[in-house]
Amino acid sequence: MSRNIYLKTIPVSQALYVMKQAVNRDSLLKSERIPAEECAGRVTAAPVYARYSSPTFHSAAMDGYALRAETTFAAREGSPISLTKGSQCIAVNTGNPLPEGMDAVVMIEHVLCEDETS
Repeated sequence: MSRNIYLKTIPVSQALYVMKQAVNRDSLLKSERIPAEECAGRVTAAPVYARYSSPTFHSAAMDGYALRAETTFAAREGSPISLTKGSQCIAVNTGNPLPEGMDAVVMIEHVLCEDETS
């Protein structure tokens, strides 16, 4: 039985040249229009923008506490801040609308509640 043993090597620069000559760049970079249901596993040729936001409100991307981002600017590791539930922060779940005046959510995993009953 004969064996193929690949012991012959070529310099990297030559290997790159051979590879570049074998690749048809135009066919790799062309774009095409296909139905959305056939797009799984493909890459868009340009950014895709929605005409309308869905949902139509700002929603929490995670469970945690909604608050005004500026109230957290002084927080540092080793120097946390304290906020008052109800007035400075409000509990939210993923997908909930952000309460009026709130523009950020602190992940529940990053919160230490002194009063665990509420």
